[in-house]
Amino acid sequence: MKKKVLYIEDEHNQLELMMEVLGMAGYDVYGALDGISGLIVASEKSPDLILLDLNLPRMSGLEIITKLQGDNKLKNVPIVVITGDSDSEGMEKSITAGSSGFLKKPLNYKLLPQIISDYIDGKKEKVKVTQKKREGYLREQSLRLVDRLHVQIENLTKTNKRMEILNKELERRDTYINKMLDPIVVVDLEGNIIDYNSALENFLGSEWRDLTEFKVFDFLDHKNRKIIEREDKKRYSKLASSNYRLTFKDFNGVNKQVLISGHPIIEKNKIVGTYAIIKDISDLNLLEEKYKNIFENTSEGLY
Repeated sequence: MKKKVLYIEDEHNQLELMMEVLGMAGYDVYGALDGISGLIVASEKSPDLILLDLNLPRMSGLEIITKLQGDNKLKNVPIVVITGDSDSEGMEKSITAGSSGFLKKPLNYKLLPQIISDYIDGKKEKVKVTQKKREGYLREQSLRLVDRLHVQIENLTKTNKRMEILNKELERRDTYINKMLDPIVVVDLEGNIIDYNSALENFLGSEWRDLTEFKVFDFLDHKNRKIIEREDKKRYSKLASSNYRLTFKDFNGVNKQVLISGHPIIEKNKIVGTYAIIKDISDLNLLEEKYKNIFENTSEGLY
């Protein structure tokens, strides 16, 4: 069974080269371009070895080592730090934090597969660090983690406040929409009903039915489907709203004359659907027909 290696490195070319070299050497290799992504991959893949750059965005290499050491699932996975730093303090800090070894760039890629095999088998570098220095390194790392935690708490608090405001706005919007007398429906490009207000339920006589299980075409005959297809095509090509008449058939089989005001929904310069306001004009049509008959059948001259 192939051994799994995770390399956390923010330089894309360096990461690709490492993955190619170790892949040719028979390892299953996974990559991550930052610390947080690296921790996620480590949790998902449970690697046999983690190669780690110290200078990473979003989270430093030393912070990652500390996080891994505190994870019961990953704390025994050997970690080898790879960095271009030449100072001995970086080596001391990484070993104190819990890494198994320290490799400096540029790497000898011919020897690297065997070096990695040795670390997987339990090799550990020994660095002499005084107790005072060790305590200092650990204290420094603890303070760094506490600072990061404070920042995360502040960001979370701000996010929660924004979410509260957004939820109130959404509740207010839903209240306004559901109080509207005219039906409103949102459909995707295939005509599937995505969202709607309570007026549409009353209009279609849906009662307990979930209208998102239907397409808008389910309530139209062939002639009216052609109308809506033509209007959709025109609206999408011009990215503009349009008004047109349709005849809907509700769940009780009753035909209803409506005026549609359709508006394209655009996300990232791409049309993803339509939202439409439906005006029931059935009574208006009956009234027009009534007075049309009176007008045409009267013996008096009218204009």
